[in-house]
Amino acid sequence: MTTPMPETFDEARLRLRAQAAEARERREALRETAAAIHAAHATVRSSDGTVSVTASADGAVTDVTVTESALDDTPAQASRTLTATVAAAQRRALENAVAASAERWGEGHPLVAELRQSAQRFTSEQRTWGYE
Repeated sequence: MTTPMPETFDEARLRLRAQAAEARERREALRETAAAIHAAHATVRSSDGTVSVTASADGAVTDVTVTESALDDTPAQASRTLTATVAAAQRRALENAVAASAERWGEGHPLVAELRQSAQRFTSEQRTWGYE
């Protein structure tokens, strides 16, 4: 049985440099992914066309537009329409964030799977709240 020779100092240094370069590349890729997730948003119009909502992947509503014809709705109907449209915009923004991550890392990557699970939990919670 032969014992493998320990690597030389130069070999070890080259291996460590390669590992450091790979770590820098991964860190940059994670930064780009975080930026893509942060930038993910969606605009959704209500089925009756009276409300339009833009939301980001973190759930923040960044714009709401209400048409004049929305004033013809009862307050209860207007509230339901607005709430449903906000929920739909939030879901779509989350889907966009997951898609951006999958594009960068691939569908099978653990980060993508975790984001997808988080999005599914959020969507399930919205359903229990009645925001479908």
